[in-house]
Amino acid sequence: MSSTAGRRPVFAVFVAAVCALSAEANGADSDLSRPFTELRHAFAASPAFSGSWVADPERQLAMKALEEKRSQDFLLLSAAWLQKFPVDARVHLARAAVLAEAGDFVAAAHHRFAFYGLLESILASGDGRSMNTAYRVISVDEEYTVLSFMGETVSKQRLDGGVDVLELNRKGAPNTMYFDVNIGLAATIRALGAKHE
Repeated sequence: MSSTAGRRPVFAVFVAAVCALSAEANGADSDLSRPFTELRHAFAASPAFSGSWVADPERQLAMKALEEKRSQDFLLLSAAWLQKFPVDARVHLARAAVLAEAGDFVAAAHHRFAFYGLLESILASGDGRSMNTAYRVISVDEEYTVLSFMGETVSKQRLDGGVDVLELNRKGAPNTMYFDVNIGLAATIRALGAKHE
């Protein structure tokens, strides 16, 4: 399989992101996460987005192929998935690992770039330490991307208005992290409303 097969539209989005970064490179306060934030927010506003993606059967097929070490199936299924859901950071990261293992380091670097760009976009949205400075996510799926990256384990979870309050347990030390989930909640409500019309 060619290293570029099945990834041109997503790649075009990220090329545009890099161009935007280059245009801003002269500014000392350039926000390197802005193109990825714009991508995430535009995706969240699209009719295709219903507030979550991890339970989608198409994604589950791709992840099952990964779990069963069917690399070629995973690469085909995940390429199709990312055409529809280019904001799925964890699938980008999984593709990067599989592509690197196959020796396609250019494609692997592309997907690592996507993963870290999406992750930085979330982490730059707040500090997650209070209701007022909560990380702004477009779905709960993004919360678990952040938690996995940080090595956090959730012991309790509650919704306070539009903020997900997570009690964490890192190496025995309790901690609380906050995620603003209003965008995902609005998308879920919009999708449910469309089903009942």
